[in-house]
Amino acid sequence: MNRVNKILRSEEYQNCLNIITEKERERIYCKHTIEHFLDVARIMQLMNLERGLLIDKEVIYATALLHDLGRSKSDEEHDIQGALIAQRILKQCDFDESEIKIIMAAIAAHRKKHEDTLNQLLYLADKMSRTCFYCKAKKSCKWKKKNEDLLL
Repeated sequence: MNRVNKILRSEEYQNCLNIITEKERERIYCKHTIEHFLDVARIMQLMNLERGLLIDKEVIYATALLHDLGRSKSDEEHDIQGALIAQRILKQCDFDESEIKIIMAAIAAHRKKHEDTLNQLLYLADKMSRTCFYCKAKKSCKWKKKNEDLLL
């Protein structure tokens, strides 16, 4: 997991996390923290193992750790912005072009359900990582009923 550790230590990664933390300081809904990113990674890896998909663990963790970084630039287009940020970080962390391409594609599409395996794992794990059943802001949350149905 050397390349994943490089992501976590990346100056750009740390800067994005700090910006998101500051932007969401007063947010009452789910926050986009390192805990969320790690929860998504762990759920993705569990699904990968349970389904026998054989997706590289570093690809899964990189995808999950980077998927919401675009929120440091834009909430509305965070998927597209996140893919661009991911590209820069992944290149610095020794991921090859084919890995970068599939990770960027999953991040760019992570708000939509897909058939592609990595995209599907990210989409589902992103939803499943939330604890809506216990949320104090549940009544005013904009999440649709279909998202809640994906929770564990």
